[in-house]
Amino acid sequence: MEKFEKIGLQIVDFVNQPEQRLNKFICNGGARFIVCGTSGSGKTRAIEVANSSLPLNEQIAESQELLQEKNVLNALKSINDSELEYECSKHIGFNVVSSFLAKDLESQGVKVFWLDNGSSSDHWK
Repeated sequence: MEKFEKIGLQIVDFVNQPEQRLNKFICNGGARFIVCGTSGSGKTRAIEVANSSLPLNEQIAESQELLQEKNVLNALKSINDSELEYECSKHIGFNVVSSFLAKDLESQGVKVFWLDNGSSSDHWK
């Protein structure tokens, strides 16, 4: 199984966790998370795999809003923006290529899925 396929299945498990389901009912919003990896690592493919396993009313939108972001506070504003939504999607997966930003977001409690070498201890620019 390819790495992006494993991550896609992990994303499905994440959005189906009881606390994520509860959040949907309380806030009427879906899960928000980061998919971190270098260009070509399979970020888009991981979300496609996840969407193929989710019902239509639980689909994940892939956001490019944080691709060039370097500031963790600005990134958190985007992630927590309750007005941010994508048509036909319940959840939002934000693509990030900076492992430094992803690690900072992870330390702030944002779920990060790592595509390059599978761990937050790996650093690339």
